[in-house]
Amino acid sequence: MAEPVKTSGGKPQNRQAIIIAAIVIGLLLLVGGCKMFMRSMVDRAVENAIESGSGVEVDRRGNTTTYTDKDGNKVTVDGDGSGGTINFQGSNGEQGSYQMNTGDNAKIPEGFPSSFPVLLGGRLTTSYSGSEGAEGDSGFHLQWEVDGSVADAVAYYQRELAADGWTVVATSDMGAQTIIVFERDAANGDKDGGSVMVSEINGKTNVTVNLGVQ
Repeated sequence: MAEPVKTSGGKPQNRQAIIIAAIVIGLLLLVGGCKMFMRSMVDRAVENAIESGSGVEVDRRGNTTTYTDKDGNKVTVDGDGSGGTINFQGSNGEQGSYQMNTGDNAKIPEGFPSSFPVLLGGRLTTSYSGSEGAEGDSGFHLQWEVDGSVADAVAYYQRELAADGWTVVATSDMGAQTIIVFERDAANGDKDGGSVMVSEINGKTNVTVNLGVQ
């Protein structure tokens, strides 16, 4: 059984563990296709960051690492080269769950609105989702490679967002990249909303959707 490693030093900041966990999962995902020595370098850098932050217990067991600060906030990170999950449990009972998948493991996350426009024939390359709070507010980040031009994809989303009840509140056209910002009333009286970014990368049309729903 792996033994926890406890740092020492000054007083930790509230929710410091969340920041550390976000760094960990991001680095693990970014170097997923690298060689093992690169992975070891990342691990070492993260542990040094934790030690300098102080006050956080680190318990690593295989691909699963748990971070606990002195206030009782706990983050469990489970990640490999193709994806990962982060689960947060606050000392006051607050909870959050986040998941990311890339490459062949990418899929439309559970809870993503089924009616939201998705270009047919595209290849999903990245999917990120998260929910937090008692009401389960959800956020999504998805990326596709799609057929056709940037102009074709922009025209599709401008048309289909309106058909799905979204209001386009801003459009920024920068030539090779266009950003569409949209929103609509949520059931609880707040606003759901997000953005679609369409760009050309290495000769391919990419669509990135960021969406927050109540």
